[in-house]
Amino acid sequence: MRLFCLPHAGGSAGTYRRLLGNRVAGVRVTALEPAGRGTRSHEPPYRTMRDTADDLGDRAADVLAADDQDGYALLGHSLGALLALEVAHRLTRLGRPAPRLLVVSGRNPPHLAPEATDLHRTDLSDEDLFARLVAIGGATARASGPLIYRTFMPVLRADLVLAGSYRAPAGRHPLDCPLLVLYGRGDPLTSVAALRQWRDYTSGPYRFRSLSGGHFFPMERPGDFAAVVEEGCAALPGRRIR
Repeated sequence: MRLFCLPHAGGSAGTYRRLLGNRVAGVRVTALEPAGRGTRSHEPPYRTMRDTADDLGDRAADVLAADDQDGYALLGHSLGALLALEVAHRLTRLGRPAPRLLVVSGRNPPHLAPEATDLHRTDLSDEDLFARLVAIGGATARASGPLIYRTFMPVLRADLVLAGSYRAPAGRHPLDCPLLVLYGRGDPLTSVAALRQWRDYTSGPYRFRSLSGGHFFPMERPGDFAAVVEEGCAALPGRRIR
């Protein structure tokens, strides 16, 4: 099975390929990279969630058309959770089946804002925005400076606008696939009550798992993160991971 990974705001999908790598047996981990970062840093980022998801969904469809032996799954962290949901819907509009598993991590569901919204303020200076990122574990203070502000901050800001302006289409039918919701117990951007409302986004089986760590718990505890993802994949009907 192919597992498409989508990144957090300002991040690269390649990070999740490195985090999971060969840790998830029987799964081909594939970075689904939005424009503006990583291997697509030469492209301007899209301004709307619909355009971003359509682009990524089309790219995933091309990959699946060439190699579709055992279905696919989608995994996204933070902003990537919203992207993963929208890519799943894009693929179904293209005639693809729903993913065999959707993993959403570190993000309240689309109809609810993050618990702390300071990151989405458009009036913050680069220094203040970076300090807020450091506070939730997304960067180290020693990384700050003109170069990082010039290269990284425009992508981060574009992603935060994308996430902040996104609203899931009203009245849309939920997906019909298993949904695995992951969160860090020390994450200031999510809450248990909010996260449990992801249940409304699928008519399929639903599982909810917490891990130690803050908002960036996948990077803090990559082994635990990979183990939970592998467990979710192994639980799918017809899967024999070990």
